[in-house]
Amino acid sequence: MTMPWTSYLTYHHKAVSSMPDWMQREHRARIILNGYIRPQALSMATNVGEFNLIMDTETPTAHYMAIRDKHDKIRCEEPVMMWDRLSGLARETISIHPTKDQIEQLVHRCQEKLNSPDGTDYFMHQELKRTIDKLGLLLKFWDQTDASLAEQIAAHRKAIATYVPYY
Repeated sequence: MTMPWTSYLTYHHKAVSSMPDWMQREHRARIILNGYIRPQALSMATNVGEFNLIMDTETPTAHYMAIRDKHDKIRCEEPVMMWDRLSGLARETISIHPTKDQIEQLVHRCQEKLNSPDGTDYFMHQELKRTIDKLGLLLKFWDQTDASLAEQIAAHRKAIATYVPYY
């Protein structure tokens, strides 16, 4: 499986390195499975059964990757947003370690582009809306600590995780 997107904004889970070993491995595996494998499986699957098969098949791989990443002391990073059509705009607007102001500026520029009379194709339109929604959620919880941010994002994900599109 390869990631089809050209650029990513990731969140660094700093608290993971202070967790007990078993908890750290489980947390990393969940992030790998839901943050990296799930989006690819959703784009590849043609029905729910195929999606479930991909997820079940890749779960041991995610656990192996989590163990290796923990052993090699690799930062635990979760994708917040992945872009294909907005990579240029994202690179122009935010730095490698973006500030809250840069994220707000990117959301503003995406809103301007979404509302502009220039024709955007369906996929660009969807990517703009997804960017505005996801970064809006990130900004909403920006000033909270890692632990409370993780809880809020997990609650939000749990609410939307039950949605699996039917093809």
